[in-house]
Amino acid sequence: MSALAAVTLRRQGAPGLLITYADAVAELPIGPDGKRRRRNAAARLLAICPTPEQWMTRPTPARLADIRRTGAWTFLAWCFTEGHLRPDLDLLLAKLPGSLYQAWAARHPADVARIADVGGRFGWSANWTRDVSGGGLPLICLTAGTSLDGLADEDFAVFARDLAAAPSAGPQSWTHNSSRAFSLHQACYELRICQQPPRMARPGKASLEERAQQITQPGIRKAALRYLTTVASTLRPGTVDVRADSLITFAEYLV
Repeated sequence: MSALAAVTLRRQGAPGLLITYADAVAELPIGPDGKRRRRNAAARLLAICPTPEQWMTRPTPARLADIRRTGAWTFLAWCFTEGHLRPDLDLLLAKLPGSLYQAWAARHPADVARIADVGGRFGWSANWTRDVSGGGLPLICLTAGTSLDGLADEDFAVFARDLAAAPSAGPQSWTHNSSRAFSLHQACYELRICQQPPRMARPGKASLEERAQQITQPGIRKAALRYLTTVASTLRPGTVDVRADSLITFAEYLV
């Protein structure tokens, strides 16, 4: 029935993107009702704005309302994963699209595995390794419109600027995604994908623990944090920041 639905859409002169999506839905291991719901949701969104690229220029709150009304997030996730549309960071931060990240990771398992391998060598925790390889990597690659090997230092600079300007990025989201980007940039530098070692963008009141996370070597990180915590009891905050910067630079030199 799904294949027949695609034929019917062609006869009706439906948009090419909707026909392509119907062909993809026809291959999914779900029942006829599920396939029909997905096609109808996509059609409802395209009825609002036949040109998806133009729809992407709408304000984020308006797009979120459209997604709720049409139920078309699955269609959009397919568009993003297949490269028919490039998502903007503000939409992804507002939507928290875990299913999109999973779909992207399923399409790029080797990229995910390479970042996870670097995380293991750097001594990242299992949770942080999964977060960076399964969340940070899809997020940055999707917004950059590329895969792991296509990332460049400039993509991380653009991500930092977009994150700072994104209305949906509150303080916690900013901190978490800045840390994700920093760790992924570290991994890309280790893999010789990027040419410059990363520097953590940080708010003025970053904790010593957050500063120490910029040091990739677990043993040095632990010793540096213990030292900074000790001197922070007697030195001014600005002096502690200078010493933290020096330790981070030294650790980068050792890498």
